[in-house]
Amino acid sequence: LGKTLGADGLMILTDVEGVAVNKDKPDEKWIKSASPAAILELADNFPAGSMGPKVSSAIDFVQTQRDRWCRIGSLKDATSMLEGKAGTKLTNE
Repeated sequence: LGKTLGADGLMILTDVEGVAVNKDKPDEKWIKSASPAAILELADNFPAGSMGPKVSSAIDFVQTQRDRWCRIGSLKDATSMLEGKAGTKLTNE
C-alpha cells in the first residue's frame, strides 16, 4: 500500500520494541538501524511466523526508492518512532 500511495516512509507497528537478533536468548541484540542488505544477512533470525513478514515488507518498501525509510517497533512507541527515538529503522543509507 505504501508503494502504491508513493509514501516516503512506512511504520510497521507490532508488540515488540523493534527487530532483534537472537530474540529471547542471552545474547539478544536489538537493531537500531540497518540497510536492506545488512538485514538480509540476518534473515535466519526472523521466522515466518514472527518478525519475518514484517522485515520482508520493510525491505521491499525501502528497496523500491532510494530515500524511503521504514520503522518497525511497538505500537506504544509510535510517536517516539516518528521522532527517530525508538524502533528499528531500515534505510538505503
